Amino acid sequence: METSINVIIGDLLEYYFVTTSIDMKAVRSMCFTCKSQGICVHLPYSKIHKGFCLRLKGDVTSEFCAGTHYYDLTAELINGSMVTLIYNGIFTVYKKSNILCEEHSV
Repeated sequence: METSINVIIGDLLEYYFVTTSIDMKAVRSMCFTCKSQGICVHLPYSKIHKGFCLRLKGDVTSEFCAGTHYYDLTAELINGSMVTLIYNGIFTVYKKSNILCEEHSV
């Protein structure tokens, strides 16, 4: 499973975690945590993408601090056990350096 995530401050972040290391029928919930950015969110499962979706809107990412951060992805199983699928995955936040010209704004 790919563990590196990149986002630009102020942009929408949408990332799907697809795993084959655990039986999805055994998962009650999935949680993404990045302590340094103050994020702890439960991820919905996407049948289309066959993975758990991390989706953060631009107003959320606009509050991020640029730099390299670390995150964990933790599954809560239906038997109550917790399993850390990704520990200290790389979460890189970049400053926005380009802006749209007014005549080309959407």
